[in-house]
Amino acid sequence: MATPYIVLEPWTVATWPRTLSFDEDGEVQRRCPRCGEYWPATTEFFGHRRGSGLPLTSYCRPCVTEFRRELRRRGHH
Repeated sequence: MATPYIVLEPWTVATWPRTLSFDEDGEVQRRCPRCGEYWPATTEFFGHRRGSGLPLTSYCRPCVTEFRRELRRRGHH
């Protein structure tokens, strides 16, 4: 099984100051724009996105799940 951690270089945090920050333990946190919560910047809490500057999806996994449920409920999927 692959590790849930994505290696983020220090310049990545500096490049994305509105969505990435460090917690009190020095771990990188990512802010989900949908719920506003900060989560550890790992694939356990965010999906993996290839081919972009930041290898994590914007929305946290719980928000993606909720969004997909809303779409199904409305009949879009």
